[in-house]
Amino acid sequence: MVCALYPLAQEISRAGEVHYFLQPTGCGGQVIEARVQDYLARYDVPAREAIDVRWAQTCMALEDTVERLEEVFSPVLVRRMQAKLWQALYFGYDYAQDYLPQLEANLQTLDTELHKLTEYQKKRNNSSKLRPFSGKSGLFCQRFCVILHECKAEAALLDIQMLFGAASCCRVYGKMRE
Repeated sequence: MVCALYPLAQEISRAGEVHYFLQPTGCGGQVIEARVQDYLARYDVPAREAIDVRWAQTCMALEDTVERLEEVFSPVLVRRMQAKLWQALYFGYDYAQDYLPQLEANLQTLDTELHKLTEYQKKRNNSSKLRPFSGKSGLFCQRFCVILHECKAEAALLDIQMLFGAASCCRVYGKMRE
């Protein structure tokens, strides 16, 4: 889209208002004289404007959401959130299909995934009481977590905790809990 607009720039407000303005450059390129409306129509920009507005509003809203979640998520969950964002915004698309319905579906999935991560973080925050390991599964879990800790495998620790449920092992500030 950027190349189609150059030397114009597009500005989209949170309210969805679209404005175009000239970016004066001294690059010595070909001078084109045209009305803005004709120039935009030449590159089919008006046909894509609704998609541009939806994308811009999505990015503005996600910026607020991500900033809020980064303050409360552990580093491991921040990385998981970032992976979910990349998938929803950039990777989960079929070029043979219409873009906007796929974006909407991906955003719905992203919302569900962010909710799961938020709930998981709340569980971790609420179960911060450390307890000793017990039983065979506790001993296995403790040994496994020590091995993972020595390997600096934070993501794997989270995967194991999710696999065994909220009461399973994980590392909290260098201590093991059950």
